[in-house]
Amino acid sequence: MDRRHGLNTLRHYLAWRGRAPNGTDGTPRLRFMRTEGNLWLFDQLESMVCDPDDPEDVLKQNADWETGEGGDDGYDSLRYAIASRPLPAPPQDDEPFDAWSPEALRAEYERKFRVKRTPARPRGWVDISVCTDVPLSDLPLWL
Repeated sequence: MDRRHGLNTLRHYLAWRGRAPNGTDGTPRLRFMRTEGNLWLFDQLESMVCDPDDPEDVLKQNADWETGEGGDDGYDSLRYAIASRPLPAPPQDDEPFDAWSPEALRAEYERKFRVKRTPARPRGWVDISVCTDVPLSDLPLWL
């Protein structure tokens, strides 16, 4: 899972406002127990900042190579943990899809028998303009 998708999924798992029926506040899908490791993770999540080049991503932070402190390893492991539990699909429409309805058959016919409108070229035609820097007026049209 890439970083952007992971952040989006994490936001959905932690959302709680307006999630219950009738648009009232509910409970988040992801909850934590108060442990030393989770407190460390919260500190790390609070220190994460948005990437200035991509606001849909967080800025990648590497740990100090001598001490191993800092970085975003906790965030990365949380991202991988929630990736193993994908979000449920949204509920489907009440109206079932009928593959034999006239609208579906017409759309399938138009998709299958769509005519590509490309100009007809005689046999042996070669588009030289993509092969050379010579102006087309200086080249013969037939090879």
